[in-house]
Amino acid sequence: MTASDAAHPATIPAAAPEVADADAGNGKLGLREVYRMANHLDLDQAADQYNAASQQLGADSVPDYPMTAAKLRRYEIWPGHGGERPPILTLALLSNIYQTELSNLLSPDEYARLPASDQVIVRSQPEKQNQPKSSIVDSLVGQATAAIAVVAAIVYAAGGLTLGLKLWFFGLPWTSVLGQLPHDFLLVTAAGQVILPALTIGAAVGFAIHKLRGAGARRGAWYLFAPLAIAVSAAMGSILALLPLLVIHFTASSARPLQPVSGLLQPSGRIYLFCSAASFVTVLVAVCLIRGIYRSASFSGPVRLALAMAMTSFALIPSVASVSAAYLLPPVVLCAPNFLHPVAGKPEAGAMTGNLIGSNSQWIYIAQFTVDTSGQVIRRTITAVPASAARLEGIGLGSGCGDLSSTTR
Repeated sequence: MTASDAAHPATIPAAAPEVADADAGNGKLGLREVYRMANHLDLDQAADQYNAASQQLGADSVPDYPMTAAKLRRYEIWPGHGGERPPILTLALLSNIYQTELSNLLSPDEYARLPASDQVIVRSQPEKQNQPKSSIVDSLVGQATAAIAVVAAIVYAAGGLTLGLKLWFFGLPWTSVLGQLPHDFLLVTAAGQVILPALTIGAAVGFAIHKLRGAGARRGAWYLFAPLAIAVSAAMGSILALLPLLVIHFTASSARPLQPVSGLLQPSGRIYLFCSAASFVTVLVAVCLIRGIYRSASFSGPVRLALAMAMTSFALIPSVASVSAAYLLPPVVLCAPNFLHPVAGKPEAGAMTGNLIGSNSQWIYIAQFTVDTSGQVIRRTITAVPASAARLEGIGLGSGCGDLSSTTR
């Protein structure tokens, strides 16, 4: 073993392809090319990440700025024919982008060809030490706990948004009531009606964005990118806000109470403005985060893909929630012997009418509307009925109470 071999304990990651000595003339992969490929980067992507990292450090102090794919290729095939020896500072920045040690980007032969001053820099680079297993486990547990907390918060917020919109569409006092409703309403609503559809659609759109290499998110300064991001977000918000209005057009008739009423739902203009603004905000946040993800040198290809899918799914949550809310609260009739009202002097089974918000083993929550003689809604309330008090619950248009006379007092 030569002295240069001893000074260069290079290791190759398990994910990297099989490597021979760097020799472009023999068609073999060099170490720098191997680590680039192991990070799922082509020459253009690697050059873009180099330039983005250079801008963060200060482009004037970084060699080879701006980096190009052709220049990076010459550095990869060195010392083969047509290659060029890369500056040691360039190799150091590439090692950060490829998430490896500086020494791992040089074969023993290449290390021996470096100037003595560059060899000193390579030898002086500290190697990352393996963390103790307990530290790794603690770190993973901490990250998993944080991830679960974030996901739970998003799920709960999505359920709250959906149920809040259902109540708001009817003009009900959702701000003071939503926090008092059982949490299972929110979680069940969010999981099946919001999160799953958002993840499905977001995964497809995020994959398309990833295949387009971030849809140009890596290029351009922020002052050029910001107006385009705002315009795209406004356009998407305007389009997505049409979906709940379309759904309400078909569901409004099936959600009216048993008696004919007018002024039951919010005006279409208010619904459109709110849904448009909510989607605009989340789309804008997602677009900016996706730009940061694709400009950062800290993420590999699969991580970028997963984050792009997650950000796109997040952007769609208000739209999916508003569409889910557009399936309005259905009319409901609660029947029980002690809900009495006199009919021709004879007590018969009574009924409570309204629109069903939800129910569990303890309570049945219904929205009730008081109308005047012209059928105009003049009062809106939410009533919590003990589940044990109701003997029959009829949901949907045409519901009514059966013959409960045998159970009357």
